[in-house]
This record gives sequence, structure tokens and C-alpha cells, in this order.
Amino acid sequence: MSMIRTGRLPALRAAGAVVAAAMLGLAGSVTAQTPALTIEAISNRADLVSGGDVLVRVRLPAPDDQAAVIVAGKPQPFALHPAPDGKGYTALVTGLPVGRNTLSVTSKGKSARLDVTNHPSGGPLFSGPQIKPWPCLPGASGPQCDRASSFTWQYMPAGATAFKEYNPASPPRDIATAVSTNGARVPYIVRIESFNQNRSGVSVATLFDPATPWTPFAPQPQWNKGVLVLQGSGCGTGYGEQPAGSPLNDRALRQGFAVVTVALLHNTINCNPVVQAEASLMAKEHVIETYGPIEMYFGTGGSGGAISQIMDQNAYPGLYDGLILSHLFSDSDASRRAAYDCRVVYDAMARPGSPAWTDAQKSAVVGMLSGCAASPTRFEIYKAGVGTNCNVPDADKFNAATNPRGVRCTLQDYEVNQVGRRPDGAAYGRLDTEGVQYGLKALIAGTISAEQFVSLNANVGGHDINFNPIPTRTVADRAGLKALYTTGLANTENNLAGTPIIETRLAVTDFHQPFHAVMVRARLDRAQGHHDNYALWRTTSARENAFDASFDVMVQWVRAINADTRDVPRARKVIDDKPALARDRCVIDGADKALDACPRPPELARVLAGAPDTNDSGKCQRKGLNRADYPGVSFTPAQWTSLQATFRTGVCDYSKPMVDFALTRPWLTYSGDGKAAPLPAAPRSH
Repeated sequence: MSMIRTGRLPALRAAGAVVAAAMLGLAGSVTAQTPALTIEAISNRADLVSGGDVLVRVRLPAPDDQAAVIVAGKPQPFALHPAPDGKGYTALVTGLPVGRNTLSVTSKGKSARLDVTNHPSGGPLFSGPQIKPWPCLPGASGPQCDRASSFTWQYMPAGATAFKEYNPASPPRDIATAVSTNGARVPYIVRIESFNQNRSGVSVATLFDPATPWTPFAPQPQWNKGVLVLQGSGCGTGYGEQPAGSPLNDRALRQGFAVVTVALLHNTINCNPVVQAEASLMAKEHVIETYGPIEMYFGTGGSGGAISQIMDQNAYPGLYDGLILSHLFSDSDASRRAAYDCRVVYDAMARPGSPAWTDAQKSAVVGMLSGCAASPTRFEIYKAGVGTNCNVPDADKFNAATNPRGVRCTLQDYEVNQVGRRPDGAAYGRLDTEGVQYGLKALIAGTISAEQFVSLNANVGGHDINFNPIPTRTVADRAGLKALYTTGLANTENNLAGTPIIETRLAVTDFHQPFHAVMVRARLDRAQGHHDNYALWRTTSARENAFDASFDVMVQWVRAINADTRDVPRARKVIDDKPALARDRCVIDGADKALDACPRPPELARVLAGAPDTNDSGKCQRKGLNRADYPGVSFTPAQWTSLQATFRTGVCDYSKPMVDFALTRPWLTYSGDGKAAPLPAAPRSH
């Protein structure tokens, strides 16, 4: 990071040296004295600093123009700067070597010390051994794909809605005016900073006056201290450096927000939530150290961009101040497993000699009839040597016959640090259909016949760890199941009570079934007893600009929480400080109604097979077959014998939790192959 930022703050930098604030310039500049001498990291946890930089806050018990910050035993030659928020002083320490460093501040014969652990700008912080192979794009430096900051410029022409390239040496005359939420009126000029962290691209866009300096001690006045993080869609296992993508979001920029894009937060590029959380935390640190302390850091994204936010925030609570979601899935497995169920059910229905099925009957079994047709390959992320968006040359990919040690490309192998590894080298698999009675609700309702139910379940086949078809059902690896939950890969949503959430969702019938919102809310209800921190906006029409509306409401919500100085848990503030529009809504042809005006959406295959609305991934506990569980259904002796053969180990007992179910443990750090431990308490001034 220090290499990336060379030249960013020339008045505070010395080539090849640690640069930090040292001598106190204005003894009377502290407006509120503190009772103790302290030094604290404010750009990140002191043990998760990256790139050699850390922004620290120093508080003095009394004015002292001889106070000094000491790094590696040496007082540093630059002045402390009054903190922009009026709370003590800030100092930017740079050039820290990788590893543990001790920073201290001395004043009037007393000292305070802070241990800071610096990590490479190429990572990792806590995600464990990095995903490989990871080829760099041309122009990158070193094996971690480092890139120094570069800058480009855009502007919004007056009366236009699209940005154009801006040349500071020859500025145009048709520049629009932007009005920040803090009242600043400035020419609508945007600077984009682009660099690499964690082996891939990051971009930061801000309203920027080219003629005015910007430091973390004195940000340009149009910045409202807010940061919007744009998230990408999909779910894929990408290998290698990728650019960040455009951060040009007009809605946020014109109001004075910084906008950040991070390649590893694009779920199609990187569907590993731990690496995502790490990349977001590193980008957040960079913004604070470059632009100044922030007051609001929140995300927005749809589909995979919603998955990444809610998974990352549950596994690393506090990463974001709020989530703006659209067409949410509770986790990546929830989306892919729905498609997998379609696959095995449709294959079973198509077996020779099977009974005929109407579309209405198929829908009663899978719940997402058109969604099944629209997502025939979304489950292939579990297929060895294929994956999804696995940008590895075919010659380097896994092939059981010709390259058994090749890159497997699957989601579970991409997450091997979290789930662990089988003796054969593959990551533990988590797909499981053992005991699932597909079509159970349709059978009891009389929508399908006993013969259809029996034949369907008898014909359901499965796949082995390489995703080769097998005649028997798919069985998960028991050894990897508990980690599925504790790591947050199966998102139990137990760490979200302090997070305001707004989701917008159209009444689509494709892969993004509205029932996924029901699942999310059910998991919140299980974890925290309510879902009052989650506002769902369903609509039957795309005419409403859902992002603009949800963006404004989320900004209002987070600001109200920040302004609430009561000594109560943040979870209480999230509920008490909700704006009027942070509520459930159903918008029908432009009319704003209560949520129950939108009907309960069709259920998914596992819920139609008896699972609760939480519909957790993993493996169900089982019980023996019992005729009493099929009220109103008469099975012939042959049919009952067939069911007994199909379900030799029993059928799912959804009155019990999933096998090895556990709540997600927050802030884990990984050392590889399923080994994880909670991060210790963050270092403090002492």
C-alpha cells in the first residue's frame, strides 16, 4: 500500500522512510481534552493493517507542544494534525515493514503504546493461503499483482446524464454543478483513483477540485464522509487479477459520496465471501488513509451483489453500516441448490417409463417452473474442471484421466480454506439429497398422484464429488458440514441485528424467485426473534426507480443511527431510528401498499418437500418412513416397498436442525484446509 501511494501526500512523505506525525504544532487546538494519553488505529484494526500505512488517532490529557509519535524507537519529524472530527489528533504512519510494529506517543513524561501488525498490500489478512493459480495482467509488479495508484478524470456536462472524459489541463466550459449533502456546491468533476489490493483492482471515485489538495487531515469540503461500495453480480470461481470496473455512480457522486469498486467484490469474479470481506476491509482502510475518516460505509448490489453483502456482513459484522440489496439470495449455495434440485427432478421425470407430468404438476414439485428452464447450468459451479467463469486454460483444469491434479474450479475447492479437504485432495462436498421427498406437499394436496411421487423419488439420481452422474442420491461429506455453517458459507444470519437492510425485489419468475426473500427473513426470525432491521420492497412493476429511493432511505437511516448518542446496543438503534419508508412495502402499479398485498411467492423444491422456510443448505437429519406422515394418501404395497427401497436410511426430519448445524462465528481467521480460529481482541493503546 505504501508503494501504491507514493506521491499521494508529498508534504508528508519521505522516500523509503516511515513518515508519521510527531511534534505537536498548536497546543490549544484540542477542543475536548481526554483523561488519558492514548494512541489508536482508526483506518483498520491495528492487527489487520495492510500496505505499510495506518492512520492513528492521538489523544492527550493536556496540551503539550512537545508530544511525539515514536516509530521503531525514533521520534518522527512531522506535526500531528487536528482530527477532522475534532477528536484529538491524527497522524499517518507509512512505510511500516511487514509484521509486528510498535508505535508510541510520549507526552510530559508519560507514554502510550500500540502494537500494529502490517500485512502486504497483496494480502492476505485473514483469509488464509491464497487461491492459486493467480496470473497477473500485463503491467503488474511482482507475484501479488501490485499496481501503484493512477488517476483519470471524468465530468458531467450541464444538462447531461452521462459522464465525459475531463482534461485538467484543458477544462471544458459545460460542467454541471454538483450539490453535496453537506451543502457544498462544486463543479461536477470526478477523479478516479485506480490501484491494486489483494491481487486485483480497486477504484475510488470522488468529487474532486483539481486545484485543491486533499489529505486525510483536511479533506475537500464537498466530501460528505460517506462511501458507497458497488457490488457485482453472479457467482463464479475466477483465478487471476481482474480490473475493478467503473465506480461512476451518478446518484452517489453528485451528493458528495465517494464510490468504490473492488474486483473481488464482483461475485462472478470471486464467489468466496471471506476473500470478499478481506478485500472490502482493505479498500475501506485505503479510503480512510487517503481521504480521511469516514462516517458511513455501505454497499449496494443485486443478485450476486446482494449475496456478497449479506454473507460478508454476517461473517464479519461491522464491515458495512448498511446494505442496499435487490433480488437477494441468502447465500450462494441457496441459489445454486435450487437449480440443482431442478436438474435432478427434471432428470427423474424424464426417465423412461415415468408417468406423464403437466406443467402445473412440475411447478408444484419445484416451485420455479420458468426459473428451472432459465437456469439449466447454474449448478455447474460444483462440477470439477468446469466451475463457473473459471478463467483457467483448459490444459490446466482438472481432468480425472489426464490431469487429476489440475485446477478443480468448483465452488467448494475455491473455498477449501473454509470447508477443508478430503483425503483425495478435493474439497469437501456439501450437496446432499439423501432423504429429500421431492413433491411431498403436492402429494398430500392431491396435486400429484402416489404413483408420480413414488416414481419421481425412486428415479432421483445424484452426482459424485467430480459431478459425474451416479444412479444413487448425492451425499455430502460429513466432515465438512459444520464448517459450512460456522464460516458463514451457509449463512445463518445470526450476526445481522445491528445492520439496517433494504431489499427491493420485482415479482420475477426466473431464477431470482421471490421466495428467497422469505428464506432470508425466516433465518433472521430464527436468529434474532424478528426481522425488524430488514425492509422488503416488492413491486409488480419496474417503473419505480428502486435504487434511488432505497439509497436515499438508507442514507437517512444510517445517519439517524450515527446521530443516536444513547448508551444502548446498536441493534436497538437500528429499529428505533428507522425512517418512515424503511418498512415493508408492496408497490402495485405505482400504488404503495402493505407487503401482504403481494401474495406469498411460490415455494422452492426443498420447502415443497417439507423443509421450513429457513431452507438451510447441508444435510437433513432423517427418520423412518411412517404411513401416518401421508394423510389422505393410499400407497399400494408395491409403492410402499419402492419408497422403503428409495429411502433406506430414512426421510428428512425437518423438526430437527440440519446435521451439524451451528451458528456462524464472526471474525474468523483461516490457516488453510478448514482450519479456523476467531481473531483475538484488537490491540489497544496501553
